[in-house]
Amino acid sequence: LSIALLDRALDELIRIKSVACDKGAKRSNELLRAADVFKGGIRLVSEAYQW
Repeated sequence: LSIALLDRALDELIRIKSVACDKGAKRSNELLRAADVFKGGIRLVSEAYQW
């Protein structure tokens, strides 16, 4: 796992989040919550790689 890969994953999550907000879908809140949790996990992994 590289930092570049983590950056791409974060960018994808941001894109998913904006799409969910634009669509205003019923399930968008669940999607946003899942994206936030996943983003937090990726952040933890990236911090671990910096040690």
